[in-house]
Amino acid sequence: MYGQFIHSSEGTTQGDNCAMAFYAISTVPIIRSLAKENVDPVTENFKQAWFADDASAAGKLLGILKWWNKLVDVGPRYGYFPNPNKCVLIVKSESMKDKANEIFGKLGIQITCRGQRHLGAIVGTQEYKEEYIREKVGEWKEDIKTLASIAKTEPQGAYSAMVFAIQHRWKFIQRTVPEISEFFEELEYEIHNTLLPALIGREISELEREIVALPVRLGGLGIPIPNKESKHEYEASRQITKSLKDVIISQKLLETCSKKSILDAKNLMKMLKGNRTKLAYNQLLEKLDSSTKRALEMAKEKGASSWLTTLPLDWLGYTLNRQEFRDSIALRYNWKIKDMPAYCGCGEENEIDHSLSCKKGGYVILRHNNIRDTTAKLLEEVCYDVQIEPRLIPINGESGEVYDTARGNIAENARLDVAARGVWSQYDRSFVDIRVTHPNCLSNSGKSLQEIYEKHEKEKKEFYESRVIHVERGNFTPLVFTTSGGMAPACQQFFKRVATMMADKRGLTYQQIISYVRTRLRFAMLRSTLIAVRGFRGRAKNKELPLYEVDFNIIPRMSGAI
Repeated sequence: MYGQFIHSSEGTTQGDNCAMAFYAISTVPIIRSLAKENVDPVTENFKQAWFADDASAAGKLLGILKWWNKLVDVGPRYGYFPNPNKCVLIVKSESMKDKANEIFGKLGIQITCRGQRHLGAIVGTQEYKEEYIREKVGEWKEDIKTLASIAKTEPQGAYSAMVFAIQHRWKFIQRTVPEISEFFEELEYEIHNTLLPALIGREISELEREIVALPVRLGGLGIPIPNKESKHEYEASRQITKSLKDVIISQKLLETCSKKSILDAKNLMKMLKGNRTKLAYNQLLEKLDSSTKRALEMAKEKGASSWLTTLPLDWLGYTLNRQEFRDSIALRYNWKIKDMPAYCGCGEENEIDHSLSCKKGGYVILRHNNIRDTTAKLLEEVCYDVQIEPRLIPINGESGEVYDTARGNIAENARLDVAARGVWSQYDRSFVDIRVTHPNCLSNSGKSLQEIYEKHEKEKKEFYESRVIHVERGNFTPLVFTTSGGMAPACQQFFKRVATMMADKRGLTYQQIISYVRTRLRFAMLRSTLIAVRGFRGRAKNKELPLYEVDFNIIPRMSGAI
């Protein structure tokens, strides 16, 4: 009811974003009061560490007892109420456990010499650590099996759950517990043999598993091999937290911890991880055939992987059905798509490269128009006088060097794809013309992606730029895309400009908007590409058998024979 309060006995409420920070600040007076008791006699010293409301101490038994008694005395004054039934004292041996029972037994504190879970990690013996890790790996294996059963019908949702949530469950353990790589081998087996086949729709080889393990920005699916990552995760965590560990050991105030040292350590670990990933990528390339190398090169382009790095939000049109998701994975790596017709309606043998180049059925123009309409929609937010297929001003018999070129467009009814005012300056009119090319089609074979982009940008400029500049008095940008989601340099610059204007208008960061723009364009391309792959182009006509397949053992029909 309005005007009433829900009182919390501890001063904060679970779920409040600021609760942990406020609670940590409120415990500072308690921490300082306890620190004054640490006078460092041989039998009574202790070291304390706090994380929000989780308090811990290490040292001699009498020192810990002194710390506990002071905490029980001081804590309630600040709203902190220690509960001995929830506290655990870990000792090194059975003999120490007996002594601890004599000292702490009446307080109700649990005493063990095996170990205990602490802040998501574990403290205790090697046997306890192994037992705990095996138990957790068993739970994660069940998670993977459950996810695999979901992936059979909803692979995109299962993939998003894996990369955005599930695989981060074991990251903390890997970062806080050393030498546990071997325990993750069973988990990797479940990922490789249960989850990935359910996502992709077929079994994958060891080499394909290495491809999938690459980061998305390098052409992978961002599902790393956990037993290979464990050692590196722990070492990175150890280096990043070294200065914090030194502060805890020295028991100095937190202000003495250098934020710069932590940031430097993070940057160093990030650089080392990047170098390690690049090395793994280069070593993997040596094992791959030219077709897969080409596919990875295309998958690495800016924006090409944005359909994988976004949540499957239906209201934004970012969802794919089971067949579409698996077809998209196959297109990404140039793998064979299951159940494709053997022959296209045009009569040619059907395969991915042919289906993305064949003009029969209108799928090429559909792909072009989808990108055109998406571009116009983005421009409408930040520009005015946005038009689709605007007619150019007729030349009316004008002549001159600019228009007499054989490649220039001088048609009276010439049109470009989109025009808008306010892209590069407030009043200038900007024209764009879109071309979508398949990098593996016959005319692009043997060319690098850079050469493909240069070729198609040059052709568009030769055909339209002079007329736009000299007759329309506007500016022209060719927008060249590939079916794999890549964009030519001029195209990238154009959408960076659009994203900058959108960020200014919405009051958001450029990084947020450019990610949104690339994702919108990528899904527009992906959907129309998938339609072309599966689209009906009519029944293929029966072809005559080659001469070498004709059976010449022909029995002539006799007159009057039945």
